[in-house]
Amino acid sequence: MTATVIIEAVAGCDRCVRMVWERHVNPIDVMTAFRCLRQMLDTAQSPLYVMIVSDPKTKFPLSTTLMGVRTVLRHPKLAGWLIVDANEAAKAIVHGLALSAGDDRFHLFDSEADALAFVTAEEQQSA
Repeated sequence: MTATVIIEAVAGCDRCVRMVWERHVNPIDVMTAFRCLRQMLDTAQSPLYVMIVSDPKTKFPLSTTLMGVRTVLRHPKLAGWLIVDANEAAKAIVHGLALSAGDDRFHLFDSEADALAFVTAEEQQSA
């Protein structure tokens, strides 16, 4: 059986990883993906952005997703969240997390190209 949430490298962006969510998400895959993300952050040389890419009709298992996010939310190597083409459920999760955590590292984008342009601009600004 194929995982319904996976973590993968982003070609051309060493500071990004992509978290891809299928339409029908298995909660076990959510926690596995967040454990993998935690390990990546633990071993990262510099802070990483996490690009969230999902099907427009993805049904996020809310409690499991929130639990997973909270395992990495305050990680010192987490640069931020890049949420691409978010559906209403994803926007609600992002809004709730940003408010409850007082965290401004959640960014919404219409495309992966826009998200990557943001990372490039951030890198240039901090150089």
